[in-house]
Amino acid sequence: MDQLYGSEIIKSAFPDVQCRTITPEWEFIVMACDGIWDVMTNESTLGGANQNLGH
Repeated sequence: MDQLYGSEIIKSAFPDVQCRTITPEWEFIVMACDGIWDVMTNESTLGGANQNLGH
């Protein structure tokens, strides 16, 4: 409907993508949507992951 009335599109269909080389030092990978990163920091996310893994 927004396009019908000439409004701009407010959502992007293009994801943010990063390529990384996985190394033996990595304990886990966190993949999450932007909704998670809107409310959690990297540190709190890693703390929760470590806690759930029993570290």
